Amino acid sequence: MTATPATIQLADRLHYLPVRHGSAAFAGEARRAMFEVQPDCVALELPRPLAPEFIRLLRDLPRIRMLAYRAGAGQAAVIAADPCDARVEAARLALDNDIRIELVDSLQAGLGEKPLVLPDDFAATRLGAAAYA
Repeated sequence: MTATPATIQLADRLHYLPVRHGSAAFAGEARRAMFEVQPDCVALELPRPLAPEFIRLLRDLPRIRMLAYRAGAGQAAVIAADPCDARVEAARLALDNDIRIELVDSLQAGLGEKPLVLPDDFAATRLGAAAYA
C-alpha cells in the first residue's frame, strides 16, 4: 500500500494540512508532513498578536500550558500547548529545526463559528489530507 501525501499541495512551494485540533492522529500527520515537505516556514491558524506568548508555551513543553486572551467583543478564548494538537506539534518541530513560524489569524477569527461534523480521526491517516478535506 502506497502512503498518501500528508498535505495538499496548493502551489509549487505551498502546502496545506487540514487538521482537527487536539487530536493525536492529526499531530502525527503534522509530524509526517513536516518531514515530507521540509518547509521554510510554518503558518499556523492562530492569532498573530499572540506569537511571543505562543512561542513561550512551546518552549515550556512537555509541560502543558494554556494561553487565555480576550478576542472580539471581549469574548474569552484559550490556546492549549497540547502535544496532541497538530498546530503545536508542527510549531514545536519548526522551533527545534530553526524553521520560521508565522501566526496568520486575527484575534477575532473563528469566534462564534458553528461546530463542524468531521469524519473519524483515523480516516485522516488512511485516506490522506486531500480525501479527508
